[in-house]
Amino acid sequence: MISVLLVEDNESDAFAIKRILSKSLHQDYRVLCARNMIEARALLKTQNQFDVILLDLNLPDTETERDTYQAMRSINKNVPIVILTSFSDNNLAVETLDKGIEDYVLKSSITRANGLLNEKIDYAIHRHRYYKNLIEGKDNEKEQLMNMISGGYSASSSS
Repeated sequence: MISVLLVEDNESDAFAIKRILSKSLHQDYRVLCARNMIEARALLKTQNQFDVILLDLNLPDTETERDTYQAMRSINKNVPIVILTSFSDNNLAVETLDKGIEDYVLKSSITRANGLLNEKIDYAIHRHRYYKNLIEGKDNEKEQLMNMISGGYSASSSS
């Protein structure tokens, strides 16, 4: 079961997203909703068991889209975030990815492409786990990456 924090102020969008996730054939989802950043912060503090956050960028208690993802990233560094938006803005998408957001998806794409949201969630969780392991040096992934970068030579390998 994947635990999802959906931060979405539009009730019909929240309903549609929950409905899409409930119809998944490959994965079960537990979805808790927050209508604004204050509710999201409270749920993150009390529940703290989320596998992924689906974050709408236009919330009533944040001034800009940038404020929204920056506020979420500042209160949460351990749970992957997938941005949900109604507007296609490639510059903002690249900026959010550069700031550590795991993925970015248009709401209109979610309803048109069957399974797209499920894929975005799965990829975000795996990508976040991979980067976390890489940073922490778990499972020798850091050494493997350094070996790949250095052409297969390692300072720790003996001849």
